[in-house]
Amino acid sequence: MKIPALSIIVYGFLVSCCILSAETGAVATNDALQKTIGDIGLTAAKGDREGFAQKADKLLQDMKGRRVELCQQILVFMTIKHEALPQQVGWSILALYKYMNFTSDEKVAAVVPLVTEGAMTLDGPGNERLGRSILREVDRPHGLKASADFGPYTRFLKTSSEQNRPAWLLAYMFNQEPLEAVSSMARVDLSNTEAESLVQTIMSLPNEKTTLQTLADRSEWWAHLYVAEIMKKNPRLRDTEILKRLEKDDHPLVREALSEIKSGQGQSK
Repeated sequence: MKIPALSIIVYGFLVSCCILSAETGAVATNDALQKTIGDIGLTAAKGDREGFAQKADKLLQDMKGRRVELCQQILVFMTIKHEALPQQVGWSILALYKYMNFTSDEKVAAVVPLVTEGAMTLDGPGNERLGRSILREVDRPHGLKASADFGPYTRFLKTSSEQNRPAWLLAYMFNQEPLEAVSSMARVDLSNTEAESLVQTIMSLPNEKTTLQTLADRSEWWAHLYVAEIMKKNPRLRDTEILKRLEKDDHPLVREALSEIKSGQGQSK
């Protein structure tokens, strides 16, 4: 019996994924689940829509209660040697990801370990487009021009101890939307009443400079990171006295932002 070339390519890809996992130990792959994902992708690539739906629905049922793991394993499939598959199979795996209709909270729980362990990247080279596109789905659910929603990140960070908060996620949040990020961190570290009071105070201040002075006077590192990020992006707002105050903060992200300001890497919008 002649085996279709497409099937041979996908099978070879799955074998290579298993070997890579065994060699590096960096990516926690479920070999049986990876094989199932590949099989469903192959079914879709062949144009068998009914077969795709049946297999995808069965996978959903089998993974009921383990949706975060399912999301992560689909992303692992797309991440490892992500350019090795024929284009039609690659699109089919993406269709499977969409079909599962993962929530934003599930996506965050799945993506964070992958980026933290280095299996997925945001800055390249490699699969940074995939990493950033997943985060965009999370924080820009209504389109890139809509306001950012860091709610899923806030909920995730609330479940993490301060020592286990991913530095890359915090850096991403403050780099993308400093105001939304500082509001999120207030909701993570302060009581609901304190957080809402701070957010309202920030929103009611007359100008950006007053906001920077107010937050620089606070004790929280994330308040200082907001100030540093705004000054990094807007050189005209840089104030020598405020920068001196920030230099007393030893949080790595604050130190990094200050270093970029001093080296001239900060850019105005």
